[in-house]
Amino acid sequence: MLTAELGLGYVRDDLSTGETESNGKLRIGESWSRKMHDDTEVRQSIAFLSSIDDLSDFTSEFVLALTNRLRDRLSLTVKFVNSYDSRPVPGTERSDYTVATQLGYAFGE
Repeated sequence: MLTAELGLGYVRDDLSTGETESNGKLRIGESWSRKMHDDTEVRQSIAFLSSIDDLSDFTSEFVLALTNRLRDRLSLTVKFVNSYDSRPVPGTERSDYTVATQLGYAFGE
């Protein structure tokens, strides 16, 4: 399954200096998933959030996840997430990544 999204938004940042910044945002994204086996699914998504008046000012997030159903309602997910900021706060990196595992339980039917 493949999905795509395109949309507009508004972001307001309240800074620790007491100042505020706000602007319109453009969001572009896609997600893809595929069953690899009856109990296993791979998912991938990427999304970009850019300032409308300056497209070079953006953040993005890439996610790659593998989920395996352990029992009827119990699942285990391992995922890799890469976040990128084209204009990070001084003293921080533009790119950051996380590897995480999640144990999930589905409620209901």
